[in-house]
Amino acid sequence: MTITAPERLLEPDRRVGPAWIGSLTAATLGMWIVYFGPTVLLLPIQAAHAAPEDKENTLGLITGVGALVLMVAHILFGLASDRTTSRFGPRKPWIIGGVAVSTVSMLLLSQQDTVTGLLVGWCLVQLGSAAIFCGLLAAMPDHVPSSQRGLISGLVGLAQAGGSLVGSLVISITTDPLTGYGLCAVLQILAVLPFLLLNRDPVLPPGRRPVLRSLWISPRRHQDFMWAIASQFLITISFVLASLYTLYYLADVIKYEDPVAGTATVSVITTIGTLCSAAFFGHLSDRLGKRKIFAVLAGVIMAVSSAMLVVNPTWELFLLSSVLLGAGLGMANSVDLAIASEVLPSADDRAKDLGVNNISKSLPQFIAPVMAAPLLTGVDGSGYSMIFLMAAVCALLGGLLTLKIRTVR
Repeated sequence: MTITAPERLLEPDRRVGPAWIGSLTAATLGMWIVYFGPTVLLLPIQAAHAAPEDKENTLGLITGVGALVLMVAHILFGLASDRTTSRFGPRKPWIIGGVAVSTVSMLLLSQQDTVTGLLVGWCLVQLGSAAIFCGLLAAMPDHVPSSQRGLISGLVGLAQAGGSLVGSLVISITTDPLTGYGLCAVLQILAVLPFLLLNRDPVLPPGRRPVLRSLWISPRRHQDFMWAIASQFLITISFVLASLYTLYYLADVIKYEDPVAGTATVSVITTIGTLCSAAFFGHLSDRLGKRKIFAVLAGVIMAVSSAMLVVNPTWELFLLSSVLLGAGLGMANSVDLAIASEVLPSADDRAKDLGVNNISKSLPQFIAPVMAAPLLTGVDGSGYSMIFLMAAVCALLGGLLTLKIRTVR
């Protein structure tokens, strides 16, 4: 699909075709494989080997700092992407560079066995992921009309869940770091390639340079955008609190006989729930022309999934909770990007503004472990009940905050 540079600043009105939609979904899938594959099992296993007496806080440090790197780099790379005058368009060079950086970084990360090495390696992976993010997420407001954004948002959410599933399956095949990270890298390259070949962005005129003052977004002038960020922020915190410590929770609290296999099982169950929910509700929100009701329901479902684990956790109850967690997350993912794309402050800064919006996805990776750390000091696992209670409260508040958005139905 080819458009001219001036048209880039207008809201798209031409529907995108199945091939373009499929290529964007596949590219997003590849991006999330690189994120979820390591964080489900590889990073927890490496963190446990590097710091066996403080594995929870070590994992929280690595994923949290990595999330901060992703958050800041996404905004800065997005700002630069909006002003990139390459003959290949403003997005493609950043996607290609991001894939290269994350691939090399994963191979380096696979050889690390110290906390410092793991931290630096994961931050480099996140630096590459930020460049890919800024190109792929901007594709929706760049090319997709409002009438298709629920569908695309749902498919992007589906790809996120699929990345978790595929990443978990890849890592479950082998816990050897080099093989695991290498497979994730190869899958990402293969998944992103079709989008690079099919997508056509306008070549921007020369003279467009990054302007740091454009980083500022007025909360007063763009209240709906801020409410959307706040809602997604709380929903993401809830999900991170409910899922980050699954491996340790199964081993130390439920005493599951094979916590690694149990973690993989739970991940698959959550992912299937997310896949089914995202695919269905994204399309339904387009047909009904409504977004907010699905975000509210998502918050309620996720709150219930965590609240049921506060008292008397069992393996069977944890499985049911995982089903609900996946269904709620899929419903949230089916509309969150669509809502954000419809309240962006400036058509001229789409990638940068989506980078700011991505704070709602990245910062919780840092905040949630900080919230959980004081509760994980005991040896009886009682702190996990408070963690799940916090997850329930955050999910409920996150869903309700979308009601404050006035320009989206």
